[in-house]
This record gives sequence, structure tokens and C-alpha cells, in this order.
Amino acid sequence: MSGRSILYNAKVASHEDLPKQPSRSPSNKNRIINLDLNLEWDTIKAQILTAVAASLSPDILDFKDYEVQYTIPRVVTTTTALLGEDDYTTMQEVIKSSNSAKAVNVFVCPKKVRRYSLSCIDAVGSFYHLAELEA
Repeated sequence: MSGRSILYNAKVASHEDLPKQPSRSPSNKNRIINLDLNLEWDTIKAQILTAVAASLSPDILDFKDYEVQYTIPRVVTTTTALLGEDDYTTMQEVIKSSNSAKAVNVFVCPKKVRRYSLSCIDAVGSFYHLAELEA
């Protein structure tokens, strides 16, 4: 453990709540978590999923079902993807190299679910149609 902690401000929104600027939405469900900088990726991922569970109460909770991005005030000002361990390691390195980085803003939103229309297959095995519909 490094002893240095980082304040994570997790903002979780559903598609209906998500504006063009997620940081300015009053309906986001925020959760502030103070965590050690050197935690493993699985621990950070679990904390993000805990925030999602508390905010959205999904039936199934899987990290792959969410878009996760972050900013670091005055350091990383554009939203940057946080897809996995490699992205998290890069984020840690940026924080360690900056004395001013004390917080991370994390934005979480469910990915768009793709629905499919599937025509029936008859007993003879006739051609069927599979069409992707917009969610």
C-alpha cells in the first residue's frame, strides 16, 4: 500500500438520465469513495459495480454491460475509457506522476442493448430472418 488515497466520484446514470455532459446532470446518482491508489483492478471494478447496483438495481450485474469513463481534474480533462486492467494501470501511472491529482471522476452508463427480431423456422427448416433492432 502506498498510503496515498484517491477520491473516486462515481456518477452512475441510466440512458434516460444521461445528458451530453454527464458531469452536469442533476439526476445522476453519485457515490464518493476514498480508496488507496495501489488497489488491484478487480477491487476497483467491484467498487464501480457496487455503485451501479446501489444506483440502478439491475437484474444482472456484469462490468461488460457498462460504459465506464473517467477524468482527472486538471490532469486528464477529456473523458477517457476505463475498459480494463490496462486502462486502470495507465490511470494509476498518470495519478502517480501528478502531484495535483487527488480525485478521479468516473462516469458509468449502461451500454445500449441490442434487440433482435427473429422470424420462426418452420418444421421443414425454411429460411428465417434475423434483424438487429435499435434499442
